[in-house]
Amino acid sequence: MKKEELLIVNPTEFGIEEPQANQILGNLPSIIEERNSLIDRYKKVMSLDIEDSDTYELAREVRLLIRDNRTKGIEQWHRINKDVFLRGGQFVDALKRQHADYNKQMEEDLLVIEKHEEIENQKRLDQLQIDRAESISLYLEDAFQKDLSSMDDDVWNAYFNTRKKEYEDKIIADKKRIEEEKIHELHRKRQDELIDLWSYLPEDFKSINMGHVSDVEFKSVKNKAEKDKVQHELDQENIRLENEKLKKEQHELDKKHKAEKDAYEEKIKKQEEESNKIKEQQKLIEKANIEAKKAKEEADKIEKNAPEKERLYKAIDSLSLPKIDNLSIDNMDKLTILSEKLTSYKKWAKKLIEEI
Repeated sequence: MKKEELLIVNPTEFGIEEPQANQILGNLPSIIEERNSLIDRYKKVMSLDIEDSDTYELAREVRLLIRDNRTKGIEQWHRINKDVFLRGGQFVDALKRQHADYNKQMEEDLLVIEKHEEIENQKRLDQLQIDRAESISLYLEDAFQKDLSSMDDDVWNAYFNTRKKEYEDKIIADKKRIEEEKIHELHRKRQDELIDLWSYLPEDFKSINMGHVSDVEFKSVKNKAEKDKVQHELDQENIRLENEKLKKEQHELDKKHKAEKDAYEEKIKKQEEESNKIKEQQKLIEKANIEAKKAKEEADKIEKNAPEKERLYKAIDSLSLPKIDNLSIDNMDKLTILSEKLTSYKKWAKKLIEEI
């Protein structure tokens, strides 16, 4: 390789004359010559089928040779010459950048081929991670932070199914819990609705969870309880009115009985008074009869020796009414009148006897 072909970087830009520049180049031409042979091999690898596994190995082999050409050739040449001249160092830096960068580019290109399977596999894993994370994100909150792509298919399937089942079980449990809460709330609400009708509900209905009862059945039971309550209140009102009626009738009956009792007692009292009056009259009559009897006896005694006028007096005085028991009140009144008439008669008779 001609030296002028190496001097793409102009040494005069760094204040270095051509002879000095040639001195600095040293063994760089042989290094570059070696690199040129590697370039042919590089181009050949770049043209091979990247999906062929043999290509990966060949790319690795050529890449390592190019790397050695750079690190053990160009960069080593660079270190030696840079230590000699500062300005020359700047020059060789420029040359080093030019030629080393060329090597690096070939190395990178070959590394892409060398790592193609690894890269493609990583791409596949990255896409698999995304696909799996998206598919399980519904069932796993931190799905995109989990390492899912490293799992074997059987492990992944088991993991996915487990998470899915846990999620679905939770959904079912939450749904059941919400449903039970709704049923409990409905039960409490219906109990509140029926609190004033509780006494009129069927006993078996009181002990069940009313949240499970259909609207039709609940409405039917409630309507019946309301009707039973109205009927009960109507019956109670009828009973109250009937009791008031009976109480009033009993009061009137008691009043009547009291009036009858009072009348009876008054009648008994009058009868007792009349009986006592009769007894007193009988005593008076008995007393009068006794006195009349005594008077008659005296008169009879005197009559034997008395003049005729005196005998007439005695005869008049001897007149008396007989004793009669168990007379009615009316008859007793008549007997009293008769006694009074007899007394008047006696007075009249005695007056008449005095005129004889």
